[in-house]
Amino acid sequence: MRNLILMIGVVLVVFAASATVSYMWQKKQQKPEESTTEEATEAKTTPSGLQPPYDPEAEKSAQLSTRLRNQQEALRAREQRLLAREKHLEIILKDIQKERQAIQDFRKKAEEAMALAEKKVADLERQAKELEARRQAIEQEIREKQAKITEFENLENDRIKQMASIYDAMAAEDAAPLLEAMVESGNLETAVKILSRMRERQAAKLLSAMQSKVTAAQLLEKLKGLKRPETPALPTP
Repeated sequence: MRNLILMIGVVLVVFAASATVSYMWQKKQQKPEESTTEEATEAKTTPSGLQPPYDPEAEKSAQLSTRLRNQQEALRAREQRLLAREKHLEIILKDIQKERQAIQDFRKKAEEAMALAEKKVADLERQAKELEARRQAIEQEIREKQAKITEFENLENDRIKQMASIYDAMAAEDAAPLLEAMVESGNLETAVKILSRMRERQAAKLLSAMQSKVTAAQLLEKLKGLKRPETPALPTP
């Protein structure tokens, strides 16, 4: 676009110069022949060492030619400045494009990092939910086992209570061998619990009636460390 404008300016200047020269040439041709004869006669009588007469049209042509050259030089200088500015703008544009690309790359990396972080957060939340569900399942299992243990302990206490009632109602000489056999079979704790449920006087008679004093001493030692239940024993028949 700038080159087209420059060419149009040069063409206009050349056209104006050509029109001016053509106009001056036609004006010279329209002078009467007498003027031409007089100029020839004056030229013959003019001494050979003198300068030709002053011609204003030639001066105008020279000035016009000078102006044309100056305008052409100014146009060339302006074209050079425009080219230099264009190169400078191209450099700035490349820098802007590089910065824009760098920003786009940074944004892309940031989005990828954000997506990765969101994925990790989602994984952690999923793991947290799984752990919570597992914890609840374990707690439920513990509650169920505790309930079974409590139920078993209640059943055992009921059984111990019934056995203590039976041993309490028996004669000491008859109950002592049975309790010794229970200890010898590895049920020392059960025997101690039965004694703890019996009346103290009947339990003492039973220990005294045992043939093995070692077994009686073991039961007595265990019985001292065991807290007796508050449930009262059955009355003596």
